[in-house]
Amino acid sequence: MIRIEGTLVVRKIPSRNGPFAVADLVTDVAEFKVKDTLLDQFEAGEYRGIFHIAEIYLAGYQSFGRSVTELRARLHDLRINSQRAIEPGAGNGDEIDPIDEVRPAKVRATHPKLTVPPKGKPGKEAPAAKPKTASRSSGEAKDAAAQAADLELFGADIHALVASGQSLKLDPNIDDRARFRAQIQRLGQLGYSFKSNEQTWYPKA
Repeated sequence: MIRIEGTLVVRKIPSRNGPFAVADLVTDVAEFKVKDTLLDQFEAGEYRGIFHIAEIYLAGYQSFGRSVTELRARLHDLRINSQRAIEPGAGNGDEIDPIDEVRPAKVRATHPKLTVPPKGKPGKEAPAAKPKTASRSSGEAKDAAAQAADLELFGADIHALVASGQSLKLDPNIDDRARFRAQIQRLGQLGYSFKSNEQTWYPKA
């Protein structure tokens, strides 16, 4: 384990799998590329702090007809002391989504997107007005469906925190990075915000 001070320059990049983040870890010793899952929680910015590096290794990939080799660092932990925002699209270059880099798109496992059941097909005759009790039942059914979807997305432990409006930490060691991004997106929909210095999600005050 290596403990080192430095600046993590995070860039947020859109993709068909959802926004992802990559970073350059700039230190007095060397500069490393970081593509860990936990970065997807961070907004574009420069984060100064202390970083615990679990592994340093060379990695390569093909991008737009050229071969790219990088010196990468895998983070075990980080402690953010200060941060400064940068433009989200700054210095995107030809970055490849880590999901596509690890697994081909044809066999990539993705988590289903959360959707609200449709009200009805276009052109279909509008149903007759229902009693207020029926409307309440329909609303309750939608709430139950959303709760079931959240339970599947987050798992029992985190869902319990979300349902009760408590602060929480997501698990960046999750095997499915697409699911991790879906969790981030859903927390945003529920009004949560991320505090980078604590790596914690807080509900709307």
